[in-house]
Amino acid sequence: MKDENKTREQFIDELVELRRRIAELEELEAAHKRAAQETREYAESIVETIREPLLVLDADLKIISANRSFYETFKVIPGRLRDSFYMTWGIDSGTSPSCESFWKRSCPPTQLSTTSRWSTISRLSGDE
Repeated sequence: MKDENKTREQFIDELVELRRRIAELEELEAAHKRAAQETREYAESIVETIREPLLVLDADLKIISANRSFYETFKVIPGRLRDSFYMTWGIDSGTSPSCESFWKRSCPPTQLSTTSRWSTISRLSGDE
């Protein structure tokens, strides 16, 4: 039915229905946000309990987070790695050259080439 043919009561009924639907959608959005937060906290707790050094990367290979073991093993200040690229981390942070073995173990050669990066890191750290 076209709007000009609707009665005042029909408009009011539609308005009430739209408000009900908006409230329903807002409740769903809030529930979704709570579920996403709970899932994030659960995943973070799993990452934190792993004893081996662990990095969490996004699709662009930027570091999202690292666990305590990673920070302790490579002597990095917690939070300093966030949003840096996976392969430039060792260059920018002045970390121990032991990070090279971590990268080589964690990333098969067919996925990323590390050769040029590690020669640069070795020069920066004084290890030749």
